[in-house]
Amino acid sequence: MGHSLSEGEAIVISCKGRLPKLETKTHIGSGVFMSVRHGEIDLVILYRILKIAYEKPGISLTELFRQYRERTGIKVNYTIIKRHIEYARDKGLLDVKGEKPASVFVTKKGVDYMFLISNIANLLGEEIA
Repeated sequence: MGHSLSEGEAIVISCKGRLPKLETKTHIGSGVFMSVRHGEIDLVILYRILKIAYEKPGISLTELFRQYRERTGIKVNYTIIKRHIEYARDKGLLDVKGEKPASVFVTKKGVDYMFLISNIANLLGEEIA
């Protein structure tokens, strides 16, 4: 009955229609959660962004991007990080104040999200770098 995932695959919840549709997609990385208008949102990328902003309240977007790349060692595209920041802001996980330079702050809802993802990782015996 269950489906076991191969390495590099993730279960994606597509919310384009009336009812969510589960599908398996090959994905480099982990934590793909849902498909949104702008593309896919990765739960792990979102967690990492929130963690950096939590540890450095008021961090600029440019510095957040630099920190993300430095901590993960992944040469992720700025557009991907920006899309995740916009998603987090739209969902109430982050506050982005000011324009240039904008300052990023984690909300209570963002802290709750971090707590839940951390618990899921612990339950599965995984560590999010």
